[in-house]
Amino acid sequence: MPETLAALTRQRFRRERDAVRLRFRKHRFNLNPFHPRFRINEVLHHLEYLVFNFVAANIMPFYLVWLFVTYGAFAIIILIALQVMLVLIDFPVFLLAAWLTPHVRAAPLMPYMFGFSVFNGFIMRFIRLAAYVDVVDLPLLLSGQLRPAKSS
Repeated sequence: MPETLAALTRQRFRRERDAVRLRFRKHRFNLNPFHPRFRINEVLHHLEYLVFNFVAANIMPFYLVWLFVTYGAFAIIILIALQVMLVLIDFPVFLLAAWLTPHVRAAPLMPYMFGFSVFNGFIMRFIRLAAYVDVVDLPLLLSGQLRPAKSS
């Protein structure tokens, strides 16, 4: 478990790079319906990853710019309101997880629940974006051949 933001960033870069490499290089056959090893559940898994990780991380900066251009200073209130809503959604999920894992003392973890959506929604999303930018070979991307760059 990384103890500093720099260590966490290095870990996430490594894991996101490996995730892209595995999904779109090693397991690309999962996206070909004519391949003998094709499975629909694997396609759904890849699509879920693509939408909720890759696309979400790439859209976030544009969304924030649009939000502030469109709503000005009111954008901060919108972002705070959305975070409050996410905490309200996270609270029952936290309680359910605590109930399903009685061997874990969940009460001491309660304060972290309030920062989870901010941390995951903003900090981790931008770390993921930086990792994706780092892993994608831009000339190949622009030529239409999206392939992750080899890591060192």
